[in-house]
Amino acid sequence: MINKVNKKRKRIGSIVRKARLARGLTQEELARRARVAPNTLAMLERGERQCSMRLLDAVGKQLGIPGPCLLILGSSPGDLPDDSSRRLLGAAQALIRTLVRHSLANFGKQRSGTRRVHRIGA
Repeated sequence: MINKVNKKRKRIGSIVRKARLARGLTQEELARRARVAPNTLAMLERGERQCSMRLLDAVGKQLGIPGPCLLILGSSPGDLPDDSSRRLLGAAQALIRTLVRHSLANFGKQRSGTRRVHRIGA
């Protein structure tokens, strides 16, 4: 059980790190914006810190990815009890990945007649 938890922490940390780098943020800048200690963020990215929803929400908000989505992306089919739950997890992960890719592709772009769609640090 502990091994599964550690793997999940590492997956979530990897997702946070990739999203941070895609946004062009340093650990220090993201930590400041999320109002967490830089060491806390570093430990989260390495998978060495337990992921509370409060922490995931604070970090995820600054990355443009809701905290629950980070949790879903960090899950694996082995975390779930039955096949239908595993299929649902796979579909949710695919949808979230698509939305994140779209968000990153359009980050900072403006649509005609509208304000900037994606904002970080608001």
